[in-house]
Amino acid sequence: MKKVLSILLATAMVSSLWACGAPASKEASAAKETPAAEDMSVQENASQAEDASSGESAKAASDYEYPEMTIILAHSGAATDARQEGALAIETYIEETSGGKIQVDVYPAGQLGDSNTLVESVQNGGIQMCIQPPANVCAFNPLLSILDVPYFFPPDIDKARAVFETDAADALLDTMQDYDMVGLGYWVDLFKAFTSNVPLRAPEDFNGLKFRVMASPVLMKFIESLGGTALTIDYQETFTALQTGAIDGQEAGIGAGIYNMKFYEVQKYMEITNHILASQLIFANKTWFEGLDDPCKQLVMDAVNIAGNDAYQEVRGDIEQAALDAIGAQCEIITLTDEELQAMSDACRQPCLDLYIQSNGEAGQKILDAFNADIEKLN
Repeated sequence: MKKVLSILLATAMVSSLWACGAPASKEASAAKETPAAEDMSVQENASQAEDASSGESAKAASDYEYPEMTIILAHSGAATDARQEGALAIETYIEETSGGKIQVDVYPAGQLGDSNTLVESVQNGGIQMCIQPPANVCAFNPLLSILDVPYFFPPDIDKARAVFETDAADALLDTMQDYDMVGLGYWVDLFKAFTSNVPLRAPEDFNGLKFRVMASPVLMKFIESLGGTALTIDYQETFTALQTGAIDGQEAGIGAGIYNMKFYEVQKYMEITNHILASQLIFANKTWFEGLDDPCKQLVMDAVNIAGNDAYQEVRGDIEQAALDAIGAQCEIITLTDEELQAMSDACRQPCLDLYIQSNGEAGQKILDAFNADIEKLN
């Protein structure tokens, strides 16, 4: 609608200018070439007023001073994780842009509590900002679990990453406001993988095995639909659980999880199953964020989606390659064939979608329909 109004307005202006510019007679033409003194005065006054207005706007912008405040930004990733690099980039951008008026304190590796504690702290305002995988937040906002449905995104990595730039992804961010939080953006990883002590090439290979997953009902359904048992174990305790045999395997991002948490040191295999496109959700306390003035809101958004995301993606790429080299030196890496991937998808995709709709009702169906429509455009 805005585009249509702009076109109509532009057309009307051009028509008006053409009509005014077409001389009706030689006298009219001459009059146009030698405007009256009073007309010249009006034009000069208008120009001076415009210059004064521009000067006042520039002065107002230059006079803006950021308020003094401290922002607590927490996440559960390791200090070597790309999340930490993104968080530090947010810190640097906000502090430098605000001239030091706004300080950002970054707490990695679950220093302020486990995943649930961090999300609760954002809800009640004890923490202003947080970075978490959506699966760690879906216990508070169950609509986010659409991002945990296996084999839901296109298998092509570029198309899959493009899903996070769609209107559907933005609408999903907006749902955070219903839970006293504000979704600020996504940082997108690569596809997730499994690690295990036995090869996992088909659904029947999961029978009788126990796997650690994040606290997402859809992820638990995913493992169960393959024949395994899903357990929710804190991220920081997963290595020990694998080492002691309390669980048989786990699923995570290759760089962010398997490599940084050194899961490959206590597992024999890593399976490239490409089942879910890993991502990080950056979110804030709603009351705090909405209480900021517009320049501060823009500062935070730019810090998250430009400075933070750029740093995250740069480090993530380096980590992914280092991860494959390190994991391959200690584990056998199994890449599933297209046929094997299809068999996995056939076993788990629809049961997870059914659970998502069953759990979220009409709101979930609306989100699902929006994603399906945008994914269809990408194919």
